[in-house]
Amino acid sequence: MDGVVVTTKRFLPKFLFCLWECGTLLLGRVLLKKEARLKVARLAHFLGFQPDVIPRAEKTDYWEIGGSPESQIALGFGSSKIGDTSFQEIAILSSLVRHFQPKTIFEFGTANGFATLNFALNSGAETKIYTLDIGRPDDMGSLFKKNSAREKIIQLQGDSTFFDFTPYKNSVDFIFIDANHSRKNVYTDSQSAIQLIGDRKGIILWHDYSAWEGVTEALEELRQTDDRFRKLRWMNGTTLACLMVNDR
Repeated sequence: MDGVVVTTKRFLPKFLFCLWECGTLLLGRVLLKKEARLKVARLAHFLGFQPDVIPRAEKTDYWEIGGSPESQIALGFGSSKIGDTSFQEIAILSSLVRHFQPKTIFEFGTANGFATLNFALNSGAETKIYTLDIGRPDDMGSLFKKNSAREKIIQLQGDSTFFDFTPYKNSVDFIFIDANHSRKNVYTDSQSAIQLIGDRKGIILWHDYSAWEGVTEALEELRQTDDRFRKLRWMNGTTLACLMVNDR
């Protein structure tokens, strides 16, 4: 009888957790949205399922790329919903911007502008920040619209798969990719990012590596088949992947 009680105590919290997660999915009516799909991934991981694509990039701490755990950064606060860039990840991105002081930043995927705002707050006064999203500019970037740092930000509208990057090629120092998470789009965006940096030294960062199958699949394919991506790294404790370009 005691064994039954112990088993029940162990099972009940897991059962209630699964019940809650499934209930929020059914009530959310947004099964195709990023937040809901990440909830499914978290639930699957909790139940012991392994993803079809396993992230195998070498892990690193962000201060081995650039910056320092003691570096001072400015933080603009925003959303912390499931699927958004976490506060920890925003702090790391901000620290890298503060360290590298890029002249030009290009962001794939504006959304509410959480990352965009923090790029602006931690970059130099002359830095230009281009942020591309398929949505209308008036509907994107709500978090930076009322901040004085918005003067650095230039919003672009378009599908990154078909967007004409010609005016920006060989001119970008810092790139953040967090747009469409399908394997095809991430693969295409990553190739475009390399062209944006061109012959310069630069850094590319991706969000949701290990958390989103399309992102992981695309980056693993690139890492294994394209020498330019061979040194891709996975930042400890995050879903950020990082690549230093032309870092000889």
